[in-house]
Amino acid sequence: MTVPMSPQVILELSSAIVAGRALQVVAEIGIADCLDDQPRTAADLAAATSADPDALARILRLLEERGVFGRDAEGRWVHTEASRLLRSDHPQSLRAFARMTGTPFCWDALGHLHHAVRTGRPASPGCTRADGSPTLTLIPASAPSSRRR
Repeated sequence: MTVPMSPQVILELSSAIVAGRALQVVAEIGIADCLDDQPRTAADLAAATSADPDALARILRLLEERGVFGRDAEGRWVHTEASRLLRSDHPQSLRAFARMTGTPFCWDALGHLHHAVRTGRPASPGCTRADGSPTLTLIPASAPSSRRR
């Protein structure tokens, strides 16, 4: 196993949250579902998902650097083995998991991780009831369907 140089490890871990969030966003808006076997431009994908073409292209380039999505010789976006796992119809789909990690519940827990390390208590106030028993607030059935897929 090749171990990266120490500065590279620290820099990659420090910025991993950005790539993770980008993955959550493309999973949430359904980019992988819109990208079939035909290459598509960022503008096409943006139009199909009500996204800004330039912002979407930036996020796709960030994910491309990590092996999620690729581009053909003409610069159009194509699937990689990893991006196909974000499709809703893939038999081993990880789209729901990627979307779940972007929920306020998960982000709130990350925001309070320092507290958890210092105290040993749950990182998110939403993790426990007043009596200390664990709880988890799920996305209600009344939420917009894009949040429940």
